[in-house]
Amino acid sequence: MRARLPWILLAISLVLNVAIIGGLLYGWQGDRHARGPERAVAQLSEQLDLTADQQQQLRAMLEGVMERKRARREAPPSPQREALVDLLAEENFAEAETRRLLNEMSAERNLMWVEVTRDMHGFVSALNSEQKAKFESIAKDRGFFRKLFRSSRRPPN
Repeated sequence: MRARLPWILLAISLVLNVAIIGGLLYGWQGDRHARGPERAVAQLSEQLDLTADQQQQLRAMLEGVMERKRARREAPPSPQREALVDLLAEENFAEAETRRLLNEMSAERNLMWVEVTRDMHGFVSALNSEQKAKFESIAKDRGFFRKLFRSSRRPPN
């Protein structure tokens, strides 16, 4: 029996270590995948005391953002991006051309965010004066929109 005790203790230690590491990884991944519009809707709903209609409008707006971002990700690389990569192979750095290409790429991205801001404005304009004041207060936090739109990512299937 004494010869088996170290092996039994080793097995118990191994099982406990695997369980602890598995639990930590599950907790980290679980939180990471707990994203989607529902999380953002729940958070803002609690902060602003949103009605069911307002929650639905927010959900629709966030789903629209997800669709736009997904379409951008799945689109083939832009000609500007390909030209930018081609510039890297040239012997001399073409600063003016690089700036021009980056400005064009920024302009396209900015157009998407104009649409998102238009949708967000529609949501905010439907709030009552108390909700608008609270929204304005929490939206002034530097990370508010990043968190709002990051939390609206759909979890992987």
